[in-house]
Amino acid sequence: MAASAAAHRHHGPSDVALLDEIRGVLGLNDSELADLFGVRRPSLAAWRETGIPAGRRATAERLL
Repeated sequence: MAASAAAHRHHGPSDVALLDEIRGVLGLNDSELADLFGVRRPSLAAWRETGIPAGRRATAERLL
């Protein structure tokens, strides 16, 4: 397994739900949510497909 794939092991509906919950609780749009993580919107969209990177997952979980 490639390193980039290993970094995205938490892929699944829970990642999408987590991002959606953060967005909803904080009242953010996708651009603002991406800014919160220090990424651009296309990266955030990729997280919805491939999962939140391991290095960002703890941050995402702390936001709730």
